Amino acid sequence: MHATRQYIALLGMNLAGIGARLGPVLTIIIGVTCAVGVLVSMLAMGAGAHRQAMGDVREDRIVILSTGAQSVFQSSIPKDTASVIRNLPGIRQDASSQPVAVSVALILMEARKKLGDARTNFPLLGVSPGLADLRPELHLTAGRMFRPGLHELIVSESCARQFGSFEIGDNRSIRGSDWAVVGHFTQGNAQAQCTVYADAETVTSAFGVSSYNEVTVMLQSAAGYDDFLGALQAIPNFTSKPSTNVMP
Repeated sequence: MHATRQYIALLGMNLAGIGARLGPVLTIIIGVTCAVGVLVSMLAMGAGAHRQAMGDVREDRIVILSTGAQSVFQSSIPKDTASVIRNLPGIRQDASSQPVAVSVALILMEARKKLGDARTNFPLLGVSPGLADLRPELHLTAGRMFRPGLHELIVSESCARQFGSFEIGDNRSIRGSDWAVVGHFTQGNAQAQCTVYADAETVTSAFGVSSYNEVTVMLQSAAGYDDFLGALQAIPNFTSKPSTNVMP
């Protein structure tokens, strides 16, 4: 009975003090709730950013850079080597029995934001034929595809929204050359990226470029990666750094 009376007395003291402790208790509860809410929001944002960055990565689509390149801008693949790469075994073929392999030459171009008129630079990607087969997630939303041999651009809808002079029919001066905007597109999960495509041979000729920055290929299957890598590493006088990635 003595222990029971002690328990009842302690319980009564705690219950009697609820009113005095109500403020600190509510403060703790509200603080923890807010902290959990912020954490959940940050995790949701992080998951969304991860999906945005990785959503278009495919195990059967391989980006090839030259060894030692810390970024695609530092990579240099000679044109004759790019031709050898596109004919390696294990690469998927399109409806015309051509390998799905696209060589890419990058040139920095400048644009001005519609809000604030701030200048920014991003790459113009000169791509060889086969872009539609390499990137089936790319869909034209207006206009048409650029034509080989002409100074024509297609731009992502993100570019058209954020920057001036990217409407269809606009002419842009890039390092002294005029280029016409002929199409808008979306590209899978990479909706926020400002991407501009043009014909690779036209880009390399116009800007005096003698090599490509990358070659991207679509394999027949992801299981064939090791065999493809072996064939790639066997190319004389060429060392490469392949990865499953997306264009910049």
